[in-house]
Amino acid sequence: MTPEPLPLVQGPEGPFDVAAMIPARGGSKGVPRKALAELGGEPLIVHTIRAARAARTVRTVVVSTDDAEIAAVARAAGALVPALRPDDLAADVSSLEGAIRWTLATAREQLGVRIDILVNLMPTYPFRDPGLIDAAVAKLIRSRG
Repeated sequence: MTPEPLPLVQGPEGPFDVAAMIPARGGSKGVPRKALAELGGEPLIVHTIRAARAARTVRTVVVSTDDAEIAAVARAAGALVPALRPDDLAADVSSLEGAIRWTLATAREQLGVRIDILVNLMPTYPFRDPGLIDAAVAKLIRSRG
C-alpha cells in the first residue's frame, strides 16, 4: 500500500513540492559502492533515505545511481529510482550538476514527479537529523519571499 503523499509546503509564493535527491554512484574510486557499506547492520544509503522520509517537508525521495544493487536497496527502503544513470553521468569526472539535471528530468518524465525544491543529500552522512532538512527547506522558502 502506497502512503498518502504529504501536503505541499506552504511558502509566501504558494505551495512547494519538495524532493530529496540522493546521488549514489556504484563506481566510486576511493571506496567502490560505498553507499552499500553497512553501518549498524544497514547500508549507508538506507540511513539517508530514512532521514529524508522522516523530514516533514520532503514529499518525494529520489535516488540517482548507476548501480542496479544500489537501486534495489533504495527502492526497498522507500525511495524512487526513475532509471539507472547513464555511464557518462556516473564517471569520476562527471559533475554532480549533470547528474541532478538528468535525475530531475527523468523523474518528471518517467514518474510524473513534480519538484519545486530539491534537497541534495549525500548518502555517506548517515547521522542526519530530519529536523535539519526541514529547517533548511524552511530557510530557503523564507529567503524567496
